[in-house]
Amino acid sequence: MDKQIDTTMIRVIKAANNMRQSDFSKAVNVSRSLIEKVEQGQMPITAATARYIRKTFDLDAKKIEQVKEAIEILTLKK
Repeated sequence: MDKQIDTTMIRVIKAANNMRQSDFSKAVNVSRSLIEKVEQGQMPITAATARYIRKTFDLDAKKIEQVKEAIEILTLKK
């Protein structure tokens, strides 16, 4: 399981890119049902899927941290 790429991160990426599950799954080369299971918490994100997500959306550690900070601010998490 990849701790950098999580369900919230997937939802933010989809929203930022105006993507549906099917669009996102095609972009990262996995099935839509897998993305659905991940988003519902029924399946962890595999290392391979996380790599595809990072590569497809050009996410390095710094960008991921910036997104996570924005999520915390927007959801008022402390």
